[in-house]
Amino acid sequence: MVALGSRTEQRQIHSRRELAAVLVALGLPSDEARRHAEALFSKRPGDAALESARPRQELWRATGLPAWAILAILAGIVLLYVLARIYFHRH
Repeated sequence: MVALGSRTEQRQIHSRRELAAVLVALGLPSDEARRHAEALFSKRPGDAALESARPRQELWRATGLPAWAILAILAGIVLLYVLARIYFHRH
């Protein structure tokens, strides 16, 4: 959320350019908005870019990981299970 005086804007911001655009929309001149966007964007928390869970959202999307990473993790778990079954069946 960005607040400037009595005006506020809440939006998911992915870049300094987007933050500067929000600041301009709230009334700052563009050169001042760019300067503030640079300073503010570099101070944001490390987990700010992660997605958060939303109601009725798929569980894998709530992890913030791409679909291929979830698939690779699940395939690895299945492979470990199969190899363990083969190993313990022989011994």
